[in-house]
Amino acid sequence: MKQIKLILIFYVLFLTASICGQSKSYQMRYDAPASDYLADDPRRKSQAIGYIQEALPLGNGRLGAMFSGGIDSEHLVINEISAWMNTVRGRDEISQSGVRMGSHKNLEILREATRNGQYGTDKNSIESLATRYFGSHTRLGNYAPFTEVFISTGHDSEKVKNYQRTLDLRTGLGKVSYEIGDSKFTREYFCSYPNDLLVVKYTSDGEPLNLKINTSTKHKTNIKHGFINRVTLVGEIPMIKNNIEFMQVVHIVVNKGAVVASPEGVLSIKNADEVTIYISGYTDYLPKYPTFTGRDFGLDCENTISNAVADGYDVVKKKHIEDVSSLIEKCQLNLDFQPSGLTTDKLVSKGESVELENLYFNYARYLQTACSRGTATPSNLQGIWNPYENPMWNGDYHTDINIAMNYWMVETTNLPEMFTPYLEWMKIIAESGAYTAKEAFGAKRGWSTGLNGNVFGFTAQNEHGRRMQHSGAWLAQNLYDHFSFSRDENKLKEIYPLIKGAAEFFLEFLAPWKDGSLVVYPAW
Repeated sequence: MKQIKLILIFYVLFLTASICGQSKSYQMRYDAPASDYLADDPRRKSQAIGYIQEALPLGNGRLGAMFSGGIDSEHLVINEISAWMNTVRGRDEISQSGVRMGSHKNLEILREATRNGQYGTDKNSIESLATRYFGSHTRLGNYAPFTEVFISTGHDSEKVKNYQRTLDLRTGLGKVSYEIGDSKFTREYFCSYPNDLLVVKYTSDGEPLNLKINTSTKHKTNIKHGFINRVTLVGEIPMIKNNIEFMQVVHIVVNKGAVVASPEGVLSIKNADEVTIYISGYTDYLPKYPTFTGRDFGLDCENTISNAVADGYDVVKKKHIEDVSSLIEKCQLNLDFQPSGLTTDKLVSKGESVELENLYFNYARYLQTACSRGTATPSNLQGIWNPYENPMWNGDYHTDINIAMNYWMVETTNLPEMFTPYLEWMKIIAESGAYTAKEAFGAKRGWSTGLNGNVFGFTAQNEHGRRMQHSGAWLAQNLYDHFSFSRDENKLKEIYPLIKGAAEFFLEFLAPWKDGSLVVYPAW
């Protein structure tokens, strides 16, 4: 009997250790706030180092946020997946594709140069001719930042002890906790898919909370108004044609204490022990080619806030956790490792390890759920997180391989729901690409798209002629994979016309080579 008890005790201890190890592989953990060079750094228009590498990401597929965990000032960078700038929307169906009108008339000039091997950059090279006759005159634009929220606490970082900043990848909950004297301060952050908004909660066990909350945008502000416990921000994101209008609402609920809103839009909270911050934000974007507008962003902001406040923090949080965990728990990677106890930054600095690989796998799946869901706009080169007005590679859609790579894992790690934005975006690309196929390459059937894409149906050739490219085959491969895993015939009804259109274009685009064989050219 004693032996059985010992075996049971050993088994429980072993199971507890295993669960503990797996639990740690679902947690990003730090003992300091993120570096924050964004607030006043002159490099902001390019790529300041620090914040985006260290702040922790939240997202529901449409709305994204990063939190710094700053002690005296929390810096929230908020993104909306349809926020783009410096391009056009609302043109006629052909022009909206970005295609050079009548460029198909010069196709044989380019093919002859290709057959003659006119490589290089001189005026008669394939590259120069492609730029001259096929390169789009429409600016692609770039993914844009949305808004920022700053929450000042008045806390002295020199007096802080036991600081912790975490992100639970199983629940999508971010947390910050620290102590000052005998008081313990905690925060919770999450971006809810069921309620479609960002939520932040400050709690004090000791000294009361005295906060100041301000919000801003890098774009033109038409209205910024504070009233009672709310700030409404209305603005425009600059476009070459048809600016994007948007709204953000920051709504405060306090337990004890008081909230005062200045007409300029600064919220002051005095002597509270709990402060819940609800943040909603939408643009006027709708995925309808070629207009890409029509959303009632003001009404959506209001309804989203009203529904969340009516539910209350505990209900909104519970729905969020159940939602995220139901996705994350559909697939698990259980590698054998002994938890090191290191914070994530130290674990990364230490170098390759099984523990890091397990964490990396879970982080990748978490990011997938956070940046590709419930929209017709898939994850771009920034995922959904971008504080810059000039992001790397425009934060656009590189259709040669990058967007495909973003979705390689959805089937193999059991997240097929996250593929919907890709599929819906592909329907727009196929619609626009039919005009590009006909106008640029004389193809009466099928669709074509070049190297880059955006959220406004850009399918034309890149402005640089050396990148003469036809990406339909690569894009269609992901579509086929999505069907292959499910064998869902209803899904095939959506996917098949897109794959067929890609194939039809290549059939029409085939042309004789020097030996008479049929070849797809010119192509990069």
